[in-house]
Amino acid sequence: MDCPKCVGRLKRLEIAVFQSTAGQRHESGLHTMLQMDQCFICGGLWCDRTALEQYLAKRIGVVEHVPVDPQTSRELSKRSGTCPTCKTDLVKKDWGRFRKVGVEHCETCDGLWLDGAEIDRLQRATHPHPSPLQTVLRFFRPAKKT
Repeated sequence: MDCPKCVGRLKRLEIAVFQSTAGQRHESGLHTMLQMDQCFICGGLWCDRTALEQYLAKRIGVVEHVPVDPQTSRELSKRSGTCPTCKTDLVKKDWGRFRKVGVEHCETCDGLWLDGAEIDRLQRATHPHPSPLQTVLRFFRPAKKT
């Protein structure tokens, strides 16, 4: 699928959400798969409402925005997007209790688009402290070239 905002392509992310029960190891519990698509250029995220709500509720912290310079981020945020699934225009909306996070919504297929930095804003709004997985992933992230 094409990115709604830039010239990039969306890459499928499949995230296993494990539900452990008393006495079971975390990995042995039943799990569901969350499917999201992320642009490899601007870091924007395409998903459905249920996947985003589960992602935020479980404090998964795997999806992080691709570093984009602030000027480009502002320009992409101002652009209107086109749904990568059904090609209709996306509508900007406040998302639930997160008034400062602008989410674009497809009124045809009910998909959601978050610009690259929006997923980080949602994660900080729902969980101000990083999850253990985020901490580990940040440790292994390659250093930025200067």
